[in-house]
Amino acid sequence: MKVLLPQDIQANYILPALRREIAIQLIETQEMKQKDVANLMGLTPSAISQYRNLKRGNRVSFAEATQKEIEKAGRNISNVDSSVMQELLRLINLPQTMDIVCKLHKIRDPEAENICSDCHLDPEKREIVK
Repeated sequence: MKVLLPQDIQANYILPALRREIAIQLIETQEMKQKDVANLMGLTPSAISQYRNLKRGNRVSFAEATQKEIEKAGRNISNVDSSVMQELLRLINLPQTMDIVCKLHKIRDPEAENICSDCHLDPEKREIVK
């Protein structure tokens, strides 16, 4: 059986969903053109179209707290206070995003419960603890 790493979950589920949300944020809230968003994100216009039409990055949705962070990311990117890469890294490392990674990992890999027993999110501290 192939070992599923948490990074696989990040790459296959979380990152596409975050890209989708940032693209939508930049187009709908920051009023950028799809072509400009594609260039900014290093993607093709058709990839942005697929994100907008939920044909890509549609396997994860985010709670309100994470949505607020995504809105902040959109503002930071459009104001050139931060790059897309910086914001994606910030978002992917949020405790609530890491919690999604852990939950999906346990769903997708039955061995994850045993393998990752030391990795959990402390709800009191809201940080990854060992």
